[in-house]
Amino acid sequence: MNGPVARVLLIGVPAPPPIRSTNERKLAYGKTAVGFPELDTVPEELEWFDDLLTARLGERNMSLTRVVSPANTTSEKVRKAITEAVSLEPVPPLLILYLAGHGVQFERPADDDGAAISLNGSRRFDEAFATSDGYVLDRELKRMLDAKPATTRLIAFVDTCHADGMLGVRGVQALDIVEELAEGEFGRLVISSSRKTMTAPELRQGGVLSTTLRRIVEDPENVRTYRTLCASLARVAAEVYQQQIVVRYTAADGTFLDTMPFASET
Repeated sequence: MNGPVARVLLIGVPAPPPIRSTNERKLAYGKTAVGFPELDTVPEELEWFDDLLTARLGERNMSLTRVVSPANTTSEKVRKAITEAVSLEPVPPLLILYLAGHGVQFERPADDDGAAISLNGSRRFDEAFATSDGYVLDRELKRMLDAKPATTRLIAFVDTCHADGMLGVRGVQALDIVEELAEGEFGRLVISSSRKTMTAPELRQGGVLSTTLRRIVEDPENVRTYRTLCASLARVAAEVYQQQIVVRYTAADGTFLDTMPFASET
């Protein structure tokens, strides 16, 4: 194939979520945006991940888009970057997305019939990625990523609170393959820093997913394949940080998990 084998999209928003007006839907559990901290390490985390991919893929084998700014990573910029990543021809066989920042849950109005989680049968929620001027809902992120070509595989790292609900991916969890799911379809591998009903700790070094990833890549045995990468992330996050990393992938990716992570031969 001529051109890059991977398109890399790094999106990070260090700023706290904006305060919403009273006539808009409320943050879950009575929270306000005032209590969210600035995520100062996000730009450096994305820079590190860029360096990691460049070392493994080779600069000529990847095309990179970075969307990160403390005050100017707007919802429109995030939507534009994802839309272009999945549509600008030629789309490479591999799309790598790293999403870092604040994730929130909104209570959903009772008459809103879109997909949602229900925690107790009466309260329903949307996950959303916080930008510098608003939010991008989980269903928007899913819809944009669903537009990728069928022959392009998505590998996504989501380092936010409520991360497992952020991309709306429903697949196999915890590295167990369910054969009837997505048979024959080019798949998705989504690694999330938290369950959709849970928050994720912000460590001194950065987000828990980024921090764990840095820790495990020091040992080549941890990153021999995507399968060992995911297993090592889950093990170290649980043992060291008491955090559950969630891994989901479509069943068609069972064989792909045993290939070398971020290899130019992908």
